[in-house]
Amino acid sequence: MDQMLYTFLITMVVIVFVSLSANKLEYDPKGIHLTSDTFNTGKVFNISAYAILIILVVLYAVFW
Repeated sequence: MDQMLYTFLITMVVIVFVSLSANKLEYDPKGIHLTSDTFNTGKVFNISAYAILIILVVLYAVFW
């Protein structure tokens, strides 16, 4: 087997072990508290992001 596969499998085992042994409380004082307000964006940002996406698609299509 490949060395990268061994590294991947060991990493996954470590991640699973840490996840299962972590604090089981609903409220973790060291955790990052996420609410739906964290991911809200404004109308101007959404339109700008969409415009940039369209510009990138056009540039990619032209220079491909």
